[in-house]
Amino acid sequence: PMILLGRYLIARKIEKAKPLELTSTKLSLVGDNKLDILKLEQTDLVAFEAANNYVIVHYLLEGTLQKKMLRTSLRKLSDAVPEMIQTHRSYMVNSHHFIQWLDGNTLAMTQISVPVSQKYKSELLISDKFSPKAAGFTPK
Repeated sequence: PMILLGRYLIARKIEKAKPLELTSTKLSLVGDNKLDILKLEQTDLVAFEAANNYVIVHYLLEGTLQKKMLRTSLRKLSDAVPEMIQTHRSYMVNSHHFIQWLDGNTLAMTQISVPVSQKYKSELLISDKFSPKAAGFTPK
């Protein structure tokens, strides 16, 4: 009982961590659980994928795509990382990892493909970062 009381008191003293802290190019993504922490370079962040009460973070580690599930919402991460661009109600991507349009409703990113909904498609087509002409494809 004393150990549990001590852990409880320590947990109360620890401030709620911000969902994202940006120090130069290092990111610290923190979920709602205190053990949900992911530290990575901003350039290694590829995409966020919403999954109910969780967000799957797709990132590169030594050139290989990795996944980490954090208990947080896509909205919290989108507020904290304004560089991410929404492509679907469940997906946000880092435009630096854009490769090409696979078809009118799918983007090829670094080692992952991401769906594009009609709601966000027009914004992506206007953006220079997702230019289909540069990739040699004109989506319908």
